[in-house]
Amino acid sequence: MNFRIVLLGLLFTACNTSGELNNPETPTRSALEGKWKLVSVMQEPQSTHQPNIDSTAYYKILTTNTFAWFIYSKNSGELTATAGGSYELEGEKYTEYLEYIYPHDPAIMSSSIPFRCQLNQDRWIHSGYMETREYDSLIHEYVVLSKYKLEEIWERVE
Repeated sequence: MNFRIVLLGLLFTACNTSGELNNPETPTRSALEGKWKLVSVMQEPQSTHQPNIDSTAYYKILTTNTFAWFIYSKNSGELTATAGGSYELEGEKYTEYLEYIYPHDPAIMSSSIPFRCQLNQDRWIHSGYMETREYDSLIHEYVVLSKYKLEEIWERVE
């Protein structure tokens, strides 16, 4: 369950815009294409499940229509998680559609959540709300366990 919360947070990224935007732009697909590294994370309410960007590397790669992200240990180089799929971008609304994930988690497979995003030079800024879900075998569907705000900043990697 703890891993699911962190994983959801990484799947649907967001970031703190307070004081970070000088001249924000509405991103275009071509401006988002490339490799991005997670440089800042804020979760509200605060949680013990926040990603540790000091010992773990978080990267996201976007093409015109698809995304993939991966997480690995900076110390051992071990891959700990990866996911990807397609995305839509309409103005400042960015939505990822999860098509695969490792390790597999049926609670978030095929998930999609829209976020507000902006581009400030080489910083890609997201904000949105994450939900953690769990399968309820009595009603045969996923139910929302909690909801929290997640904010992240991704920096372009050359």
